[in-house]
Amino acid sequence: MAWRRDNSAFDFHFFRFFNSASPNNTMSSGLGKNAAGVLNMTIQEVYSSSENWILYFQSGVYFIRNYDYGGDLQIGVDSKTATQPRLLKRNGTLGQQWTLTKAEDGKSWLLTNGLLGKDLFLGLDGAKPVMTADKTKGTVWGIEMNESAGLPAAGNDLITSVQNLESPPVSSSSSSSSPTASQSATPANSQTAPPTTTNTGLLTSPTSSSANGITSSVEQPSQSLSAGGFEFDWGCCGVGFAGSGAGGKD
Repeated sequence: MAWRRDNSAFDFHFFRFFNSASPNNTMSSGLGKNAAGVLNMTIQEVYSSSENWILYFQSGVYFIRNYDYGGDLQIGVDSKTATQPRLLKRNGTLGQQWTLTKAEDGKSWLLTNGLLGKDLFLGLDGAKPVMTADKTKGTVWGIEMNESAGLPAAGNDLITSVQNLESPPVSSSSSSSSPTASQSATPANSQTAPPTTTNTGLLTSPTSSSANGITSSVEQPSQSLSAGGFEFDWGCCGVGFAGSGAGGKD
């Protein structure tokens, strides 16, 4: 299949979500899919497979997919989940589209949802990720690459595009018909080939690029970016984060 070229600083790696409101924990979804897609903050490396996430950048927004559950599910909200995100069947609706913007410290991130708008942020209610307008409730996230999780192999559905992306309604004060990511989270370079490194064998169920409403069409980035507290180096597939720590996958 053709690799998607709508690149961001998060491409081709697994990342873990940390939050100072829940120290020593990472965002995960159970062990061996036993949580049915429900999100929680759990002790780092205890639920180590499901604490690894792909942030798939397409058309200015991110789709967030899980190591254990694969590309068939993405974090999102809908009429049933309200403001409590969980893993849902993949589609291109606004509820599964995420925008990442840099926090005030220049290293961490704020996440907003296409359906709920820019006034609600991914935060915490105890150990549960929720959407909240209260910025004191864990709305600042550290996103760190986990090299030990390896890389998804070419053709795996974790790194394939979504069809039929929904656009937000056009207001009278805006001429834009589609959401855009912040400058700090937009495409990082214009190379046309993926890194040659493949996964470590941890992902074993790649699917066809035509399954589940996905497409392998190639999108060409037109911007160059130095993304916040890191640089993306296509030569060696490394991402450096301020405060990034090595972690293991069981």
